[in-house]
Amino acid sequence: MAPPSPSPPTKSQTQLIRRTWERVSEKRLEKDNPNVSASYAFGKTFYESLFALEPKLKPIFNNSLQQARVLTGILSYITRTPSVMPARYKEIGTIRDMNAMMGHGDDDEDVEDSDDLLEELNKEEEAWMVERIQELGARHADYKIFQESFFDPVGPALVEAVQKRLGNEYEPHIGEAWLKAHHYVAFHMKKGLQSRLVWEEALADDQQLHYRKLHSHRRRSSGASQGSAAKVNNCSIQ
Repeated sequence: MAPPSPSPPTKSQTQLIRRTWERVSEKRLEKDNPNVSASYAFGKTFYESLFALEPKLKPIFNNSLQQARVLTGILSYITRTPSVMPARYKEIGTIRDMNAMMGHGDDDEDVEDSDDLLEELNKEEEAWMVERIQELGARHADYKIFQESFFDPVGPALVEAVQKRLGNEYEPHIGEAWLKAHHYVAFHMKKGLQSRLVWEEALADDQQLHYRKLHSHRRRSSGASQGSAAKVNNCSIQ
């Protein structure tokens, strides 16, 4: 029996994640290379944490461009950036713009008071979002990721990276929000990857069956040709 689909992060959790990501994207640490952005520094911290949790992923993600592409894709859905949201969000622009609309309250009550600025996704939009996340999961087959379990350490690695980058600004409920969002995204990415692998296996089986039929037909044709040649030769001998 398949596990039930988890509920998406609450609106207050999503807003907390967006505010956190905006802060992480702008906060620089003394140890940071001055030639790289805070976002890049976060990505480096994330992959260091991820490879420590799951060393098998290190040889898969050995290209910085590939790493950036993968991380950007996952973060886009965890933070629900306007670029991956339904059409009515496209005009907002960036997470910074979205946070400005939401306000920057420091507690849950302030966050809830700003709920009327943007509506939650309706059922149709949430279903649309799930399809996009599953497509993201399916694309990971191109990165040679064939084990669904490889998605599991991403959440803890993200939380560890956020904690390291925020320092004393980090609080436990921030990590809880990120883990909730990752659990939701990872669940549907796994479904997408599983569907892709099943499809590829079925395609490979079809191709193998086609090859066997073609090869069998060629052997029969060759046998028939040899038989005809033998008859001709027999006639000529007579």
